[in-house]
Amino acid sequence: MPTPLELRSLKQASACCGSLGFVLAISFMEAWVKFRSPILQKAIALDVGARVFRALNIVEVAFAGTLIILNLPFIPDVTLISLITMLSIQTAYLTPTLSFRGHLRLVKDIERKNLIDERMKKYYDNVRDVTLASGRKPPKWLHAVYVTIEILKIFMIPFYVW
Repeated sequence: MPTPLELRSLKQASACCGSLGFVLAISFMEAWVKFRSPILQKAIALDVGARVFRALNIVEVAFAGTLIILNLPFIPDVTLISLITMLSIQTAYLTPTLSFRGHLRLVKDIERKNLIDERMKKYYDNVRDVTLASGRKPPKWLHAVYVTIEILKIFMIPFYVW
């Protein structure tokens, strides 16, 4: 029978494995495969990617919350604090900003008259209005920052458990 401390460690390892699996599956497989499709327009792929990465952030926040709870009553170590900080930057700033870049591309590449139903036109109109109202284009290098954080996470998550 495992001790309470061993059981806590097993639960932490399970949460880390789940989080790592999502990061690897989405960031290093889904994103890469999606942009290799010869019939998927880049603007559409970017819109799908924005939705997938928003969902990934939600799942990662749930795993991070689980790890914080499992770490109680102890003070989180520097690795967990670093992982949570990186996730916070991605969730609060990078994902929305990169999604906005994708929306700029969607408005540039897609013509409203080619959309086939009202739902698509309404979505397009909303995206167009928001992007035109902003008048700014976020820097492209933010994508490299996002990827760098993902790479750091795939090394830091197993290190946290170890």
